[in-house]
Amino acid sequence: MKRIIYILSLILIVTSCDDFSPGTFDGGQTLVYFNDTSANLDVIVDATGTLEVQINTTTLSNTDRTVTFQIVEEDTNADAENYVISSFSATIPAGEYFGSFVVEGVDNSVEPEPKLLLLELVDAGDDAVISAATLEISIKQVCPIPDDFMVGLYTLDDTGGFPNFNSGIEVDLRVGEVSTQRQFDATFLPTTGVATDVVVTIDLACNTFILQEIDINVQCSGPPYLVTSAGNDNSGYSIDSDVVHVINYLQDPEASCGDASIQNITLTKL
Repeated sequence: MKRIIYILSLILIVTSCDDFSPGTFDGGQTLVYFNDTSANLDVIVDATGTLEVQINTTTLSNTDRTVTFQIVEEDTNADAENYVISSFSATIPAGEYFGSFVVEGVDNSVEPEPKLLLLELVDAGDDAVISAATLEISIKQVCPIPDDFMVGLYTLDDTGGFPNFNSGIEVDLRVGEVSTQRQFDATFLPTTGVATDVVVTIDLACNTFILQEIDINVQCSGPPYLVTSAGNDNSGYSIDSDVVHVINYLQDPEASCGDASIQNITLTKL
């Protein structure tokens, strides 16, 4: 078994369980790797959630192959009482390019703010090279959201502090990658020479708005200037009202261009 950090000769052609087709790795050697580098484990409030994790290989075998993995303890801050991994091994069946295992989330003390569970591959047999790329699993509490809540045309206003977004513009909100996300397109830092079009993603986490980090890798001095979740100052919502939404966020948390401050955007339904 060998572990690698950089993969130069691997070409991955796609990744779903139904149509996965590998490329070649280093003249036909066997490479084993996580299908993704990040994933979300959404845990329904006072209930559970599940995540199926796929492990891929670049070659076929006429026998089952066992792949072992482990938690990277020093980089994991998710509470162990909130996730269950029944076995730290997965089987890639004979004649298949992938296998999988399940991580279960349990709402013992899960919070709307995501916590990280980091996994790494350990072994896949003497003839296999295992990728050093880890899998970051974000575990967070979610509450069911109606499909039509906070969807459609809204007016955006960015109030207070530096203008991180244009005000008085129309934005089209849509459901994000999961049912508890809302996204819209906007220009970040519109009054500067580094104005950049971005996708703004807001997590609807059990009556709390959480703005996902926006970082276009610019700075005044020192660390990058960015905006991110307001943490304990995040604002809330109610699914009984879909007219006006105020989303708090933290501006410049590393004080690259001044003092960090809580700002907000207001979305008003048209």
